[in-house]
Amino acid sequence: MHCLRELNASQNEISGFLPVELTNLRHLVCLILGENQLTGGIPPEYGNFSALQYLSLRGNKLHGSIPAELGRLSTLRELQLGNNCLNGDIPAELFSLSHLTILFLDHNEITGGIPMNINCLGNLEFLFLNGNRLSGEIPACIGELKKLKWLNLSGNLLSGVVPPRIINLVSLKECDLRENVELDFGLLSIVLAQHAGSFKLWNLTYGTDSTSNADSVFVAQRCAETPIKI
Repeated sequence: MHCLRELNASQNEISGFLPVELTNLRHLVCLILGENQLTGGIPPEYGNFSALQYLSLRGNKLHGSIPAELGRLSTLRELQLGNNCLNGDIPAELFSLSHLTILFLDHNEITGGIPMNINCLGNLEFLFLNGNRLSGEIPACIGELKKLKWLNLSGNLLSGVVPPRIINLVSLKECDLRENVELDFGLLSIVLAQHAGSFKLWNLTYGTDSTSNADSVFVAQRCAETPIKI
């Protein structure tokens, strides 16, 4: 049992708290406990998994803050904590996980801002922070995530200017910024209008599919791989 490398107990209606004893499985690479009825908080001890690459706790009833100790999971490639009741700020320590390719924190009650060191996640491909209570501006350094394919920040309280260099993310396939407080597309809206052939543009801020209002545009899908320099 101590040599166990993968534990998948998802979709089993498991209740109770997350067992701290699992951290004794030092060789565990994959831990999937999603889509159950687990409650309580995420134990800080879960940062002690020395070999863990995949951690999914999504779709439970977990609450409390995300432990900063998860930032010690130096081999982690995928972290899924979405669809819970987690609150508090996103720990800046998570953004030291340089191997991370997937980060799902969607549909929780997370507050605060998007950490300014998000650009440290150089291998990130999927970032879902939607359906929370995040506030403040979108960090300009998000435009440095060159491998990012899917970005969803919708359904938060974000405001300020959308970083125009987000358009230079050549790997980006979908970007959802809908349903925030007051995002200013500024220069980005002008560039999008000039390069309409490279993007499929939807204005969904007010629930319509019109593309007539560039100030509240939603970039749904990139249609060309050619970088757009601004």
